Amino acid sequence: MAPIHRNEVYARLRTHLPEYDKGQGGHFAATRHRLDVAAARAAARVAQTTAQDGHDPYTDMHILVHLLMTLKDGAPA
Repeated sequence: MAPIHRNEVYARLRTHLPEYDKGQGGHFAATRHRLDVAAARAAARVAQTTAQDGHDPYTDMHILVHLLMTLKDGAPA
């Protein structure tokens, strides 16, 4: 995987969500069915890089999303 510019991310979003607009609601509901795939990809990405190497984009967003989902579902984290 290679880093991509935010404009490319926006263009890719528009191919999958043609009605996408920044700040618009409903995106999570429209993509929730792909959450497991996104989590698996994030875990694979973590295995390839670290936040400290400074070479590739890196966030722990998948950890936050997992935590929020467990809180929403009432399950222990």
